[in-house]
Amino acid sequence: RTGRGLVAEGLKGAPEMRTPAAIVAAPLPASREIKVVGRTDIEHYTFGVGASKSDVAQAIAAGTFTGFRKPGSFTPRPWADSIPKPPGPNPPRPNPPKPYPPRPIPPTSIAVQAIAPKPPRPSSSAPGSKPLRASTISSLIRLPDHPLASRIAEILRKIDFVHRVGNTPPLDLVVNDDLELNGSLDVAARVIAISSEGPNPELTLVHEIGHVLDDFALPGRNESGRDWTSGITAEWRRAVDASYAFSKLSRLASVMMGRGGATARDGSSFIQDEELWARSYAQYVALRSHDDVLWNQILESPTAHRIGLAWEAEDFTLIARSLDNIFVNLGWRRRS
Repeated sequence: RTGRGLVAEGLKGAPEMRTPAAIVAAPLPASREIKVVGRTDIEHYTFGVGASKSDVAQAIAAGTFTGFRKPGSFTPRPWADSIPKPPGPNPPRPNPPKPYPPRPIPPTSIAVQAIAPKPPRPSSSAPGSKPLRASTISSLIRLPDHPLASRIAEILRKIDFVHRVGNTPPLDLVVNDDLELNGSLDVAARVIAISSEGPNPELTLVHEIGHVLDDFALPGRNESGRDWTSGITAEWRRAVDASYAFSKLSRLASVMMGRGGATARDGSSFIQDEELWARSYAQYVALRSHDDVLWNQILESPTAHRIGLAWEAEDFTLIARSLDNIFVNLGWRRRS
């Protein structure tokens, strides 16, 4: 690199180094010829670490000098044999544990005391009982014999990636060709229905799984329903109320309910807590699973974003965080 640098800088006048092909030692004159007779030549050695030149000369005079050693010929000094060697790979323990004495066998004449039976464990349905062990949602859904089954199974695996679920019984999933209802959940029969004629069957499936969590899995529901403003869903409800999409949807629902009839029923369903939960849960799974199909189905509905049925990415940040906290606190998701 130095040579290339010199050429690059234009220093072509640098001296050229020439190495002779062979160096032939010229014979020394008789006056400078070294003659060694019966002695060690220490005048032409370079002494460094170890004995000095004077030490070697004294050792030669005393007759104790053993000569210069070649590499690899060093042997330990006599005193090195007195150093204790380290133990092998498995040294003996200094204080091995004493074996336990054998347990005495009671004589047969002694009556054996009866052991009191343990109290039965509370069932999972009892109030205050410990939740069931979390399972994957894909292990709880029985798939239909339908061409959409493979796509449904893939979406269920994406939900497994996002979170687990507890306290949820097995459910059947059926695919129909309903032209009016994209999806539904029959809580009593434990059946999820998805329409193959719907625009977004994958997103509809996740929406209905959100209803499954509400009706079966999440704690806090009783016979009269659920108080979304308290308990484990309180943070989620506050995040939804603070979102810009919900403010737009609330104004639209108020106008629709003022017109009466079917329009009023649709407007009221827009702001029902159960539907808000299912829609936000579907968008949450699409976001956390990084699934292109689900996310594109949310983006390809500009009307939903315009009226507030879907949230923009920045508007959804607090809602997604609140759902993270719900699943982490239930032990269904690890904090990332």
